[in-house]
Amino acid sequence: MSPAIGPTFETIVRNRLGTLLSDTGSQIVVDEVEPVEDAGVLLVSFHLEGAWASPAGFSFPFHESAPLDRSLAALRDLVSKNWDRAHVAPLVADRPARAAFGD
Repeated sequence: MSPAIGPTFETIVRNRLGTLLSDTGSQIVVDEVEPVEDAGVLLVSFHLEGAWASPAGFSFPFHESAPLDRSLAALRDLVSKNWDRAHVAPLVADRPARAAFGD
């Protein structure tokens, strides 16, 4: 069995997440942190505010024995790729009525 995650690891993760996307004008806002019992894992649920703000939420596991910098790089890559793919055409309801029907 893995030992329980200490509050220090959670604090470090929260602090690093707070500045992870600052160069993009965005901020990760932690909504919930859930320790996975006997696994040494924190499951962090969060959303983004600022330039990359989105109604979408994310969850990401941080394993206490994995290098934190590697986990943060993977998280940044995940968020960045999701942001890049999120740019889609507006919904039909958001377009002028005539454009919605191809007139």
